[in-house]
Amino acid sequence: MLLVWVATFAAVCLWTVVWPDQDLSGEGDAILCLSSGVLEDGTADSGSRVRAETCAELFRAGAAPLVVFSGGGFPVTAADAMAEVAALPADVVRIEPQAASTLQNIYYASDLIAEGSHVLLVTEAYHLPRSWASARVMGMDNVTLVPAARLQNEPRLWSLTRESLAIWFNLARFAAYGLGGWLGVPDETRIAWLT
Repeated sequence: MLLVWVATFAAVCLWTVVWPDQDLSGEGDAILCLSSGVLEDGTADSGSRVRAETCAELFRAGAAPLVVFSGGGFPVTAADAMAEVAALPADVVRIEPQAASTLQNIYYASDLIAEGSHVLLVTEAYHLPRSWASARVMGMDNVTLVPAARLQNEPRLWSLTRESLAIWFNLARFAAYGLGGWLGVPDETRIAWLT
């Protein structure tokens, strides 16, 4: 078990550093920004801030005509905090205020993005593979991954360690979600299992 975690940690560290940058102008139908969280004062934390700034840059470069900010919280949602950072026109922004996990980001944001759309998924590099896997298992198939930053959250070692564990927790949560569906558990109950 320890060997599996060490291998996962090494992979997270590697893709954080080597994820390729891409020219994405005019490529997508929607930009999906996954939150990192908010600070106690209701402003975007450093991860959410850099993700929102990247989305704003992509939108202004013509990469996609719609930006969806996803992330819950109280009293201010991470989605609202990121939208404030991005400062985009209201008619191009959609807010998804319920998600408390990467799997929920995808689940809830899917209602705001037309089915079959090409989605530019924005998060930090260390989070991209888990975000891609979450998108795939939740039915969002046409996704291009965009790194907002190599590693923005502090402390850096904690972010990498947390991500190397979260990959396996996501797998277990999705397995429970799928099994619950097979057993006839209602969607509203099963989606809570994805937190």
